[in-house]
Amino acid sequence: MPAPKKPASKKASVRKSTKPQPDQKVLIAKDSLSHSEHFKTFLGWVQDKMNENLIHLQTPQVIESTNRHFMVSGKIEAYDEIWDEWAKFVDN
Repeated sequence: MPAPKKPASKKASVRKSTKPQPDQKVLIAKDSLSHSEHFKTFLGWVQDKMNENLIHLQTPQVIESTNRHFMVSGKIEAYDEIWDEWAKFVDN
């Protein structure tokens, strides 16, 4: 007589989240920054600096010099990164 078969058990799939969960302190800071007029002023300053560098990029000295062009382009990219990261915290 053959041995009785064990019932097949289904395993529940468990997925781990790889996205880091925000810390409570970060959420409190985000809430504070989103309502701060000083922070909004800072973001306006960053945007103004980026616009100044865009205008500076069009000057003849920068157009003629490859090194200056890359330097000013790098500044614009840096200000753009700051703007993108920090603007997430402000309620629009």
